[in-house]
Amino acid sequence: MATIFERFEMTIKSKPIFNMLTGIEIDIYLEEQGLKSEDTYDNAAATLNKIEKAALQALEDIANNPDLMKDYKVDTESYSNFHTNLRKRIDQLRNRVNSFSINKNTGNSSSFLFYK
Repeated sequence: MATIFERFEMTIKSKPIFNMLTGIEIDIYLEEQGLKSEDTYDNAAATLNKIEKAALQALEDIANNPDLMKDYKVDTESYSNFHTNLRKRIDQLRNRVNSFSINKNTGNSSSFLFYK
């Protein structure tokens, strides 16, 4: 079984970006969502949504660092357009988080509309 930490790493989807975060930073992002990195990932939609919110916050914090707006070369791999690709990932995660919130709100609606 995977841990919350491992699922968070999968959500980031980029080893170079993930490596920019310290273990303490990751723990803080997860704790802000009520999660602990060492807990077992339970595959629940609500847990995944919290992990995605934590990852979104981490990526936004990285994107707000102007020193990172450049191309990178790690070992033999080159990462061009780093900031552009980071923004795309942020947009993807933001859309997933927002769609979960919309689905959650509309799925539990108990309001009725009456027309005359």
